[in-house]
Amino acid sequence: MASSQNTSPLSPWLLWLAAPLLCVVVGFALLPRPVDVATQSKVERKRGTAVVYDKAPKVKTKVGVNLQNKVRIVGVDLPKKALGHGDRIRLKTVFESLGSMNSDWEIFLHIDLASGGTYRIHGDHHPAGGRMKTSLWKKGDFVVDDYTKRVPLDAPAGDYDIWLGFYSGNQRLRFVSGDAKRHDGDNRIKLGSFTVQ
Repeated sequence: MASSQNTSPLSPWLLWLAAPLLCVVVGFALLPRPVDVATQSKVERKRGTAVVYDKAPKVKTKVGVNLQNKVRIVGVDLPKKALGHGDRIRLKTVFESLGSMNSDWEIFLHIDLASGGTYRIHGDHHPAGGRMKTSLWKKGDFVVDDYTKRVPLDAPAGDYDIWLGFYSGNQRLRFVSGDAKRHDGDNRIKLGSFTVQ
């Protein structure tokens, strides 16, 4: 007796084509939609957005470093206590815009073991999670960057130094003035330290 199974050669090919097509359609639907600069600038400059202020918000640790007469690092709130693996490293950094910037500089964070070695926790990002890119900054703006990253599970216990700077491609904003002890000679500024247990 002949088998009644459907052996149409098109069935497997339809599955192979349908799955990627479905992924493309879903991915496209979930893509963030860009907001024009005028709208973003208007929205982000509303008072009380916790992103842009006309006066410097209070910070616990003063830094006061000038980078290339474009950005002054006003200060930062650092983790208050020792952190464990998986805990959140929260850094609230306040910047003052000293002049307009024509391009979007990113913040780099190097969280390095104070004892030396090669272990590093990276934290590169646009200011304020991309809500206030540097091309939108105006002279006199105080921009708050509230950044959070988890302590990796493989991070060695010990003290960590937090280094910050601004970069675009292979360029960094240069240290110009301020507390020279915070400058490492490579345009990285030490914000402070914390401990991983």
